[in-house]
This record gives sequence, structure tokens and C-alpha cells, in this order.
Amino acid sequence: MRKALFVAFALLLLGQTCPAETYETPKETLDAYLNACQAGDLEAAELCYTSSSREVAKQDAEQGAAPPPDALKSAYERLKDVDFKLEEVNAKRAIFWPADESIPPMFMRIQQEEEGWRLDYHFMSRYIRVGEDGWSWRDPRVFQIWKKRE
Repeated sequence: MRKALFVAFALLLLGQTCPAETYETPKETLDAYLNACQAGDLEAAELCYTSSSREVAKQDAEQGAAPPPDALKSAYERLKDVDFKLEEVNAKRAIFWPADESIPPMFMRIQQEEEGWRLDYHFMSRYIRVGEDGWSWRDPRVFQIWKKRE
């Protein structure tokens, strides 16, 4: 019994100090992110982010801007049936293009080799905005910036 408690405690600590598994493909990352959204699990969703994105999410949370679990579940409901087409930009960058043009694309990249593919919330939060004219991701400059970087 004590051994089982120790193992559970060790796993809990490991889960708090290490990012989730290494995602070998952008699709694995997208699937893990959608599963986290479906569960309303903010921590699991953030583990799908690049390390710089996790820092942005942490700052957002400190400012009271962290999404509630219901917002994640709503995102899942909006995204679960969307067909995404993968554009491989280079060895470390990719874009998931949704068939539904009311949904912005999802930018994926390898920021740290040991983590593999992650969702670049940092980039998206900086360059994708909703304004009077709709989503700013329609601005070609966003893709020029994304595609010229390694």
C-alpha cells in the first residue's frame, strides 16, 4: 500500500515538473490538445503549447485571463468536426488550415527538440486578433512572418 502511494505521489510530481510526452507529429499535438479541451483540462491543454506559449499562458492566468474549463469545452465543440489540412512549412513549422474559414488556422512548431511539436499560442496570441473586419489572420503578413522563420 505504501509503495502504491509513493508511486502515485512520484507520478504526480513528475506530471507537474515535466512537459507532457514528446509529440512526434503536429497531428499528435492537435489530437492531444482537442482531448484536453474536451475534458476542460487547462493544464493538459497548456502542455500542448510551446515553452514560450506556456509562459504567455502563465502571464494570462496571473492577470485573470485564463479560460475557464467551459471555454475549453466550447472550443472542442467548435473544433471537433472541423477538417484540418496540414501545411508543412519546414522541418520545425506547420500550419493546420481549417476547412471552416470562420476558424483561424493553428500554428504548430518545434521550439525545443525534446518536446517535439507544440501549438504556438505565443505566436497566435500576438498575430491573430478579432476586430471589426473579422480575424486578422487573413493578413498575408502573418504567414510571411511565420514562414520566413526557422
